[in-house]
Amino acid sequence: KYMVFIVKNMLAFIVLVFLNCGLIAAEKCRIDGEECECYYDSNSRLYALECSRQSESFTLPELGAFLNARGMNQNFSITFNYKKYNEIPAFAFNYSNIIILDLSYNNIEHVHERAFEGATSLTQLVLRRNKILRIEFAAKSLQLLMLPLNKLKECRANMFVNFTSLEKLDLDQNFIETVVPE
Repeated sequence: KYMVFIVKNMLAFIVLVFLNCGLIAAEKCRIDGEECECYYDSNSRLYALECSRQSESFTLPELGAFLNARGMNQNFSITFNYKKYNEIPAFAFNYSNIIILDLSYNNIEHVHERAFEGATSLTQLVLRRNKILRIEFAAKSLQLLMLPLNKLKECRANMFVNFTSLEKLDLDQNFIETVVPE
């Protein structure tokens, strides 16, 4: 009995220390009626929103109210995986405080050329395993662009000229057959 009491108290103490150190403080949150995970990651200093349950949603949720409620001076990492989104419309991510955006494992075929126009702080964009056919968008602040397992068939020589901060590009496992010169 005494040993069980000590173990329970030690576990409670470890959890309390872990949360008080500010490593991760998790909570459930809702966005457009969907329950998601929200937490602050003090290592990256980003507030994370993760909505990765399969759903029947075909449109991106309205982020404005959610971001405003959390504070527009807070930086965000946003993950919407395993949805059925088929496009990213113009100005869908018109927020200057999104740093990391992961829209992997969707059905995205088209990304509007102005989808990330207001995302002036977006440094990482992950679009793994979608159905993207061509790149028409640009995000000048992007340092990392992950597009593996899409349906890209060609690359134009000037395709990434407007990605002025790009350091890493992943086009692995696409169907690229041609590189079109300027």
